[in-house]
Amino acid sequence: MTAAAIGKHVSPWDALDTGAFLLAPEAWSAVEDSPEDCELSVIFGELAKRICFTPWMFPGASWYDVDTVEDPEAASRLIAAGASR
Repeated sequence: MTAAAIGKHVSPWDALDTGAFLLAPEAWSAVEDSPEDCELSVIFGELAKRICFTPWMFPGASWYDVDTVEDPEAASRLIAAGASR
């Protein structure tokens, strides 16, 4: 599978990004070609256009998006309760 687009405004969407990336050194060219204050999805959108990365799917795997200082504790409570998102 090759990514066609990535970002918060893709419609219809068919996958979730959990934020773990392994990129080749060539990916830095997309960083250099992107606006200085853009969202990460803009850079990865450019990589998708250049076919510089391949998404990997992990069906049935649990994940929790950690964006705030409160999120690790919330994730720990969900894991302890046996829940997943």
